[in-house]
Amino acid sequence: MTIIEDQKNLRRIVENAIRWFGFAPEHNLSWFLAYADHTQEPVVVEWPDHSVELAYKSDNDWYTFSEPLAQLESRGQRVVELVSYILKIYPNVEKVVTEARENTKQQITENLPKDLRIVDHVEDDKNNYVLTWPVMDMKKFDFALPGGHFKYLRNAKNKFYREHAVEMKSVKDVAKQDLIGVMERWVPIAKTREAELLHEEPYINLIKTGFSGLTTARAMIVDNQVVGFNAGWEIPNSDNFYAGVGIHDYSIQDLGLMLYFEDLEWIKNAGYSIVDMGGVGEGNPLKFKNQFQPDSWYKTYVFTIVRK
Repeated sequence: MTIIEDQKNLRRIVENAIRWFGFAPEHNLSWFLAYADHTQEPVVVEWPDHSVELAYKSDNDWYTFSEPLAQLESRGQRVVELVSYILKIYPNVEKVVTEARENTKQQITENLPKDLRIVDHVEDDKNNYVLTWPVMDMKKFDFALPGGHFKYLRNAKNKFYREHAVEMKSVKDVAKQDLIGVMERWVPIAKTREAELLHEEPYINLIKTGFSGLTTARAMIVDNQVVGFNAGWEIPNSDNFYAGVGIHDYSIQDLGLMLYFEDLEWIKNAGYSIVDMGGVGEGNPLKFKNQFQPDSWYKTYVFTIVRK
């Protein structure tokens, strides 16, 4: 096991690992690099078989990023090996926060050495929660929004486009400051709705890099004002798509619904059949995404590992 911190070597290793082992929606190098906040340093851990774990290190804790880039049967073991090493070699590191699907979490639990333990929700609720990931089958989704279930969405869409001049542009054709303005208006409102999961720096980082490494990034302009943007990318080693980014400034009623609907339209027109709509917590964020009647759901578990 080797820890790589040099950015040039890191890129090559991650790109190869994604090509060989990538399967999760967040297995995207640009998203991994953007997701680090100002207190964290992106690092890559590589094993002799070229499997990889993406992570962030800071003074007192480490965070793994998405699932390990490894064979299914060894993903949990890779997390355990990394956590054991970190908590042995770095005495100042107090915890490692990880995120895993059910199978990987079970492997971690079964292989965790006796000198380590998983912290429960009561002890650390900030880093212990469940995300639900809706998955849409675009072949089944009817953009006419027929039936009683979609009555509100149908009426809201008609009203929105009747009352406003709406335009979509590539982010390349929009000033970065206008996109940052969306972020500045989004943050204070979003903090009142999902404060425990709010992490604005990745989106600022994406804007600064011009959304490099993503398949698409589009801005919504309403009445000549940039009010939101969507972005996403192809999930590696599949024909599926990840609708990873959707931000708006809450300036117009039902703006979030319209941005989400635009994302689905773009994805379907681009030829993708299956789209992962991103993990969210219980409550309003999940209720919002469930309005569009996903075809299926899966869960990931965020939890903390510490010394006994």
